[in-house]
Amino acid sequence: MASRFAWLSQCKLLQLEALAHATGINTSGTKKIIADRLAEQLDVVKSLPGAKHDAPAPRRRHIVSIDMGIRNLAYCRIVLPPDWPSVREPSTPSPLLKEWERIGVVPKPGQVIAAPNDTQQTVKEAFEPSIYADHAYNLIVKLTAEPAPSHILIERQRFRNMGGSSVLEWTLRVNMFESMLYAVIHTLQKQGHLSQTSVWPVSPDKIGKFWIRGDDVRWTKEKKVKKHKVDIVSSWLHGRGGGEFTWSEEVEETVRAWRRAENRGRRNRPAKEPITHITLRKLDDLADCLLQGLAWIKWEENKMLILRDDIQSLETFTPLKTRVITNDEENFHDVLEMKKVNLTATKV
Repeated sequence: MASRFAWLSQCKLLQLEALAHATGINTSGTKKIIADRLAEQLDVVKSLPGAKHDAPAPRRRHIVSIDMGIRNLAYCRIVLPPDWPSVREPSTPSPLLKEWERIGVVPKPGQVIAAPNDTQQTVKEAFEPSIYADHAYNLIVKLTAEPAPSHILIERQRFRNMGGSSVLEWTLRVNMFESMLYAVIHTLQKQGHLSQTSVWPVSPDKIGKFWIRGDDVRWTKEKKVKKHKVDIVSSWLHGRGGGEFTWSEEVEETVRAWRRAENRGRRNRPAKEPITHITLRKLDDLADCLLQGLAWIKWEENKMLILRDDIQSLETFTPLKTRVITNDEENFHDVLEMKKVNLTATKV
C-alpha cells in the first residue's frame, strides 16, 4: 500500500466499509483487501486532471450511463461542470442532464418497419448473434457521437435472477448483448477511436445501497427497491433536480412524459392528456440509468475529498450521511478522527 494511504491500514473494518460505500468500491473481503482496494482507486484519482486545486480539467466531461436491456434499454448523457472532478462548491453549476431516453434496441415482433427500396417488412423474432452484433454497433455509434463521452457506465448484468438455480432465457440474451457492447467499444478503441473514453461496469446493487436508506434496502423485495428509486427521481423532477442536477430543453419532453406517467391511474388526472411524441409505460429503467450516473459522479467526488485530506466534508454529502451509514454515525466520526490523527503524524 502506498505510504500516502498507510492510514487506511489502521482503520477498523466498519470504517473501511463506510469509506468504500461512499466511493462505490466493493466492500467484500478482509480489512487488508478493502484497504488495498481503496488505496488503488485513490491512486488512480490522484493522476486525473483536476486532482489538484490549481489543475482544472482540460475539457468538459460527458458521461453516458446505460441501464441494460433489449426492449427496454435506458440511457442518459450527463455533462459535468468545466472544473470537474474538482469537488462541487455551492456556487459550482450542477451536472446537466443533456439526454435521457428509453429505447427498444430490437423492434417488437409483428411491428412494421421500413425496408430497403421504399418497402415495408414485418419484424420477426430473431436472436442470432449477427443481428445483435449489428444492434450493438449501431447503439455505440449513436451514444458516442461527437462530443464523445469521457466515461461510459454500463449496468453490470446478473447471471441468475434472485439467486435462483435456473438461468432465464432473457437474462442470457441481455448478457450476450452486454458483452457485445464491450467488444464494439474495445474494437473502436484499438482502431484509434474513443481514445479518451473509459468504460466502467457498475453493479446495480451498489446503486440501490447508495441512494436508499440501508435498513430499507437490505431485506426489501426488488419491486419495492424499484419503487424507491422511481420515487427519488420523481422528487427531483418536481423540484427541478433537487440540487443534484439540472436538465436541458432536449430532456424537457421526457420529463413531461414522466410526470404524465405518474398521474396515469390517479383519480384526479386530467380528462385529456396532452399529445406528445413520448409515452412512458416503465419508469424504473429511466430512473436506474440516471441514478447510476449521478451515483458515479458522487463516488468520484468523494474520492477527491479523501485525496485532498478533506474527509470531514464527506459528511455534507447527503447519500453518505443519511443513506449509507445512518445507523453507524459514531463509526463515521471515528473515521474522521482517525484520518486527522494520521495525517498530522504523517506530515510531521
